[in-house]
Amino acid sequence: MSASYTMQALAEALGGKVTGDGGLAVTRLAHPADVRGTDDLALAMDAKLMPLLDQSAARAAIVARGAAPSQAVKAYIAVDR
Repeated sequence: MSASYTMQALAEALGGKVTGDGGLAVTRLAHPADVRGTDDLALAMDAKLMPLLDQSAARAAIVARGAAPSQAVKAYIAVDR
């Protein structure tokens, strides 16, 4: 069984800010092209990866501060690069 973490807890650990549903739980970190399911957390620090978020099942992402993924992402954490 995989451990799960809320987006709020991850944001606090990373020193970032969560936008959206901070209670959303994730279990696995993945590149946007490798997302397997809705409980994956997509790591999309490059603006070129934003379109991949739209094509993935990910509901949560970590993005570079200043980036804003589409509304398909229910929660994201913005962090410094």
